[in-house]
Amino acid sequence: MKKTIVLNFKGLQSWGESSKKITRDTIEFPTLSGVVGILQSACGVYEENNDPLWEKITNIQMSILIVNPGLKQVDYQTAANAVKMDCSASKDTVVSYRYFLTDAHFLIAITANQNLIEIIAAGLKCPKNMLYMGRKAFPLNFDFFMGVHDGGNAEKILLNLLKNNGGKTNHTYYLVEESITNEVHSMILWDKPLRNKKFAPRKIIKRGVLCS
Repeated sequence: MKKTIVLNFKGLQSWGESSKKITRDTIEFPTLSGVVGILQSACGVYEENNDPLWEKITNIQMSILIVNPGLKQVDYQTAANAVKMDCSASKDTVVSYRYFLTDAHFLIAITANQNLIEIIAAGLKCPKNMLYMGRKAFPLNFDFFMGVHDGGNAEKILLNLLKNNGGKTNHTYYLVEESITNEVHSMILWDKPLRNKKFAPRKIIKRGVLCS
């Protein structure tokens, strides 16, 4: 039986997908690797311990309702031994530009079998580690957990929750989810976690949905 957890991410966030050098970008919504990392951290699951739960959590289904995309901003930090564009290490301290989102708001549906959802929900209610949205300076908001819901219809669950929590009716929002066909997709993201800090691509579709 499928169950769905809904998470509520609000405020400062940074979701890197491919930036590894001096400039650290963010995409416009949470990545699968970022959300999976939050779930694994909450449950105290680590790749190096060869816990089978690590693999199971990486295979969740995720859908994202963009309530407010926020604004993309940039700050900078100084960094030593930074990797330059030619992949060499800088001998000097350099300025590293770090992008992030302000005032962003996302509802995230995590769908899996009932047993796995119950384990993840227990971890989120009493996390074993600090949880943050891409940077340690961006902790999760206190009301991030919006419960466990029956079924796996993420679109219906997210829109009903939004409507019941002050969302605009007769308004079109964007829903981001993995494409179920090989042909139709809006973008490709390299954000599915694999072992040894590697990532696999996912075909993503972003489409408008009406909150009626």
